[in-house]
Amino acid sequence: MVVPAAALLLAACAGCSRASDDAEEAEKGRKTLRESDISKLQSIPYLAHSPTRESKERQQLVNVVLHDEERAWEGYNLYASRTTNEVYLLDMEGNVVHRWTSPQDRARYVEYATFCTNGDLLVINLLKNIARIDLDSRIIWKFKERMHHDVSLLEDGSAYAVMQDIEQYRGLRVGFPAIIHLSPEGEILEKWPLYDHLDEVRSKFNLRQIQGVVPTNDLDTVEERTPKQKKMTYDPFHQNTATILPPTVTGEKDERFRAGNILVCYREIDQIAVFDPEKEEFVWVWGDGELDKPHYPVMLDSGTILIFDNGTARKYSRVIELDPLTEKIVWEYVADPKEDFFTNTGASAQRLPNGNTLITETRKGRVFEVTPGGQIVWEWYHPEFEDEKRSLIYRMIRYPSDFIESFLPAK
Repeated sequence: MVVPAAALLLAACAGCSRASDDAEEAEKGRKTLRESDISKLQSIPYLAHSPTRESKERQQLVNVVLHDEERAWEGYNLYASRTTNEVYLLDMEGNVVHRWTSPQDRARYVEYATFCTNGDLLVINLLKNIARIDLDSRIIWKFKERMHHDVSLLEDGSAYAVMQDIEQYRGLRVGFPAIIHLSPEGEILEKWPLYDHLDEVRSKFNLRQIQGVVPTNDLDTVEERTPKQKKMTYDPFHQNTATILPPTVTGEKDERFRAGNILVCYREIDQIAVFDPEKEEFVWVWGDGELDKPHYPVMLDSGTILIFDNGTARKYSRVIELDPLTEKIVWEYVADPKEDFFTNTGASAQRLPNGNTLITETRKGRVFEVTPGGQIVWEWYHPEFEDEKRSLIYRMIRYPSDFIESFLPAK
């Protein structure tokens, strides 16, 4: 079950209409700047996070550029900076109210951070470790493995997280994702490697030839590859999410979606799935032919699933809300024109308690909040630049004011 502080962040929006109908009104009075085409991802997703060059005009947009105090959901915004390797907490005006230093270990960068119920942080240093740190950045514990992308807290203080195992598969160095269960003290309790479920994966997922290697019976010999290709680390699934299903009406109707199951996302095969840790099997799979390099599926308290659908091949992004029982999309946000909202990697969408949705557009270093009708009521641009290119932001999460103020000293 989801920890109570986090549960507040997953409030559902019932009866939302499609956002595209109100796109013109949403953009009215707002300066829209078109960006040049974004280069394709490199073959290894972890190395593909390079900033995008912007026009001089767009570079002037920094920090909070729009705040509709009447319609935006007030709170505090948490994000990790890959530029400074620090974690920042911002108020609604973009002021830094607290910052944490990441426990590095020669990390590429701090990728993601999330709060524990007492105000401690769980911090992921990409492919190096996950650590719990206190308000003063002191390390409480550190788990040194190839951690990446996501960690989700349970009510008992333990957590599910994503790590990468390196296996020799068909003569190649292949990264296979694994879900791990960490105790409140940072000790591993359970582990479910995807490598151990390859027969199940073959039968339940629609697999295609991704990055030259997928676990199929196709004849694809190592001898056909160049020496450079043989030394690469392939990442044919690229798991980017492990969120916990909350108690919902959907879970009461269908045990596949019961509270405590784990919602996962495999970017490279364009599919999301529910993993049952008690049965140790995948009980639901969706997205083939519909999703395009997705990120961060989250089940809302209504029992629907919010998904950031990147649209890497489509060249525009969207946020969708799915009814998993009917497998129908019940709400969608796209921009007008559609190409104005696009990040081919990273990103997230968070449903706020007032029905608005907070959207992180990773490659543009942009975060914005939209109403159910698609009107933008809060907008932020990353103030940091790398070689005159705006820094990326993987994910920003908004927390309730009363939760933050319960442990953050007043200034």
